[in-house]
Amino acid sequence: MKQLNCLSKESIKLLNNNNLLRPLIKSEYIKEVLENVILEKKIEEQAITKFLTEYRINNKDELKEWLEKENLTESKFRYIALANKRFEHHCKENYWHQAEGRFLERKNKLDIYVYSLIRVKDVNKAKELYIRLISKEDNFDDLAAIHSEGFEKKTRGILGPTSLEKAHPQLAETVRVAKVGEIQPPFSINDPKGKIYMIIRVEYYEAAKLDEVMKEKMAGEIFDQEIESEIDSIIQDLMDKETSNKIEGKK
Repeated sequence: MKQLNCLSKESIKLLNNNNLLRPLIKSEYIKEVLENVILEKKIEEQAITKFLTEYRINNKDELKEWLEKENLTESKFRYIALANKRFEHHCKENYWHQAEGRFLERKNKLDIYVYSLIRVKDVNKAKELYIRLISKEDNFDDLAAIHSEGFEKKTRGILGPTSLEKAHPQLAETVRVAKVGEIQPPFSINDPKGKIYMIIRVEYYEAAKLDEVMKEKMAGEIFDQEIESEIDSIIQDLMDKETSNKIEGKK
């Protein structure tokens, strides 16, 4: 990437040591890709008009004043205003045909759930709460509000609508196989501070669908995956050059 030519070896080393090199390369790489995306004139005009409307910029004088306030050139303004449309266009042109395959690979993590959760650190307490629930002695939301030891305490146990993508693997699997409305027996997961015992009840389930929005999401993920791979190669090249220079310097 030609943008990196302005960086000295010391600058590259400093950025890398402070975990700033990768974000910098990613930002510049995306910018380089998007600047080469050509949009139809009508789409460009619509995107710019939308941007101006969102920022309540009504005329050229107001735009000039806004650019000065934000310390932006007109070229930078156009890049910002068109970035999303260029991103969408690039992904559709290059990764749309791969979207279905990625969706099928990731579907289990994309399904949407609403579920109730109680978590406690004491196994006996978990068993007691479970018995009170299945005997209908108490309501799930009341017990969650009183006894749950996680942030769901503030929502009376309710989590979602959400995917299970970032959930603990064992929690995700329990939610995934549970039937809507059934209270699941306590199960434990390992936490850095010790075991946590959970009781869940799935309230709602919606299978992920491969609609236009999902295709855009999948295509965007493929683009991001490709970028990360490119960045790995760029960083490796930079580090290899640094190592090579050190070896040559010792000779």
